[in-house]
Amino acid sequence: MHPFFIVVAAILFLLGFWGFLKAERRRRRFEDTPTSKAVGVFIGDVEVAGTAETASPLRAPLSGKEVVWYDWKVEEEWRRVEKVKVSEERAKVIHQEYEDQETSGWTTVGGGTSVLPFYLQDDSGVVRIDPVKARVEPITTYYRSCTPGDSLYYAKGPQLPISDSTGNRRFSETAIPVHQEIFVNGRARVRDDAAAAELAWDERFRDYLISTKPEKKHVSGQRAASIVCRLFCIALSAIFFGALFSDKQKAVWGALAGLLIVLLGWVWIVHLSMVNLKNRSKQAKSNVDVELKRRHSLIGSLLETVKGFRDYEAQTQAELAVLRGQLGISSVDDVRQGGGITPVAGKVLAVMEKYPDLKSSELFLNLQRNLTQTEDRIALARQYYNDTVEYVNSRREAFPEGLVARLSGVERLDYFHAEEFERPPVQIEV
Repeated sequence: MHPFFIVVAAILFLLGFWGFLKAERRRRRFEDTPTSKAVGVFIGDVEVAGTAETASPLRAPLSGKEVVWYDWKVEEEWRRVEKVKVSEERAKVIHQEYEDQETSGWTTVGGGTSVLPFYLQDDSGVVRIDPVKARVEPITTYYRSCTPGDSLYYAKGPQLPISDSTGNRRFSETAIPVHQEIFVNGRARVRDDAAAAELAWDERFRDYLISTKPEKKHVSGQRAASIVCRLFCIALSAIFFGALFSDKQKAVWGALAGLLIVLLGWVWIVHLSMVNLKNRSKQAKSNVDVELKRRHSLIGSLLETVKGFRDYEAQTQAELAVLRGQLGISSVDDVRQGGGITPVAGKVLAVMEKYPDLKSSELFLNLQRNLTQTEDRIALARQYYNDTVEYVNSRREAFPEGLVARLSGVERLDYFHAEEFERPPVQIEV
């Protein structure tokens, strides 16, 4: 076999093998990452699903829809005749080295992309999404072809035609509309402007995905791509060995060699998947611990603030009551309507003007909201940990992945037990 064909076959095999590893790793990343609730997003690798929401949407230039991300372009068709050099055999037939050949194509003459941070909303709340540098899979919101007689032709496209233009233009737009169901897989970080998490581009997580397709379609698509690449590698290996040795039996050995290489790649991918799951379970367990400590510190501080303001308000109200009693009046309005303001009445007015809105109810409501939100965050952290444990245990018990898991040192994990995470209880007494 010519060395050129050997090199080509090797390159094709490596490309197929690389495609198999990439598809398999993506599939396992989707399957191994539990879908988090919006308010339960913790720092690290995460996936969420919900609707795209924003208070200040973009206006898509072609469809006019309210969107959070859009990409549009105007393409113009061209057609030209070029001189193309022909082969020696062809030249002998037509008696010339060059002949006219018509070529055509489309050139982009306008368009652009616009993005803005938005929020993903589910039944638990919202989480901020920064789409910069993300791999976006939008929906088609507009597509139309037209000629110069159409008003759209010049309204959204350039006024001058390109060289060799046929007069045909096509306008296309893809976008993520407001309220669109989306699926996001990426890495969460702490926001710069608030003590909350957001999903954004990370150098350590380059496959940041924002998609209008559900997770199931991504998993099935990557599974299909993985199977195709595996079969391609095995078939190419069989064909290569059969052609190299001109022996059908060698082709069988080639297929077995390709299968062995694919199997080793599969073992490596499963190993990485199990290690990632083990590390994620440790992180999930740590998240529960962090939330419990947060509850103990935060609620204690809020309680002290509420108690302090409650006592101060009670003292102020008592002082007002004493002053009113000394005046022998029932309200401050009576003081305002009298013939003059006595020294005691002046004290009453001074206190009322200095503290016009003595209400501790807002602080109590804030305490109640924080209590509810804190308990919800703890519940979400526990659920995320239990979901991760379920993934780990299921993979460990499956065959043949369980064998690789045991070789990778992945032990069976226990579900959340409250006694393992006990912290000093917070007494709610106000």
